[in-house]
Amino acid sequence: MSSLSYLHWRKSSVLNQMETTRSSIANTDEKIERLRQALHEISSTHSDMESVKRSINSLNIDQSSWRGEKENEFDDHYNHYEDSVKSYISKVEDAQETIRDDINRYETEKASYTSSLNHLESSLHSLNWQIRVEQRE
Repeated sequence: MSSLSYLHWRKSSVLNQMETTRSSIANTDEKIERLRQALHEISSTHSDMESVKRSINSLNIDQSSWRGEKENEFDDHYNHYEDSVKSYISKVEDAQETIRDDINRYETEKASYTSSLNHLESSLHSLNWQIRVEQRE
């Protein structure tokens, strides 16, 4: 294989790697965008739940209407509600944290792909220069 043929083969290989890397960057961008949308939606749901929780917690209950069995039944339902809301909010906050971690991980991955692409572009420029030199000889 001649030197010029080898340089063209390497150039072709670098161009293929660049295309693969660009595709990886695009796929990572899509993942980041989907995660950001999910984070936005879950944050909105979390805010809505906090709002409902505040409105329920601010209810003024007339103690004279809630005595005996009705009071016990109400207390049971209210305690169940409090436990359910706390659990739900905790799970939502955990999910938000996980999504933020995933976004950070994918942004780091994208930076790595971008760095690789920059390196490949430098290699391509070098190969093009080497090919021009070879063609002159």
